[in-house]
Amino acid sequence: MPGTPSREDFRTTRWSLISEAQWAGAGSDRQARLDELCLRYWAPVSLYLGRNGYPAETIDGLTRAFFDQLLHEGIDRAAGHRRFRTFLLGELQQFLARHPVDAPLPEPLLPLPATCDASPPAATGTPEQALHRGFALEVISHAMARLRAEAEQAGRLRMFEQLQRYLSSEPAADDYTADAKVLGARTVFVAMAVRRLRERFREMVDDELAQLVSTAGEFARERAALLEALERTA
Repeated sequence: MPGTPSREDFRTTRWSLISEAQWAGAGSDRQARLDELCLRYWAPVSLYLGRNGYPAETIDGLTRAFFDQLLHEGIDRAAGHRRFRTFLLGELQQFLARHPVDAPLPEPLLPLPATCDASPPAATGTPEQALHRGFALEVISHAMARLRAEAEQAGRLRMFEQLQRYLSSEPAADDYTADAKVLGARTVFVAMAVRRLRERFREMVDDELAQLVSTAGEFARERAALLEALERTA
């Protein structure tokens, strides 16, 4: 991956998203920030709950209540943390200590987006491993979505769709030649396009990770954690 992001890359993080949501009041701005947090971290939280033994029929409601509490109370506890992933895990552990498996579901104070009501895939391993894996997959998914949007904006969506599989796998013999025929390009052009696509993807993954931490040192640890979590999914 490219070098460590500069200090400027750590200015806008998930901390600011939480802070802005808390102080935005009850209007559309607060709801928009709540929606973004939920859409991005619904799956990791749900996976964690599932591996902790909570019944499937209660996970959506409990996840809703957790995010609501996070925006009402979490900013006061966020000051001592530098990594959003570990902060979220700590908040989850405290939340579940107050809401055991057999307790009634707390009522959320704010509505959450309907798109959050999608059950994540089944998880294996410990609850912490499930959350870290879900976090890693969210980072990869969001970086991929940004890369696709960038390709579409530049008028290269067809090429992106043809070559995106190389972001997670190596080409077999004659793959580039076959892609070149589909794209009406030379094989050497396809090879160069794949290299640039991979480089840009790594940059976007690093940018996503930089938004989860507040220092360069924590960024390196977060990157290592992502790679470890992805290896567990292989």
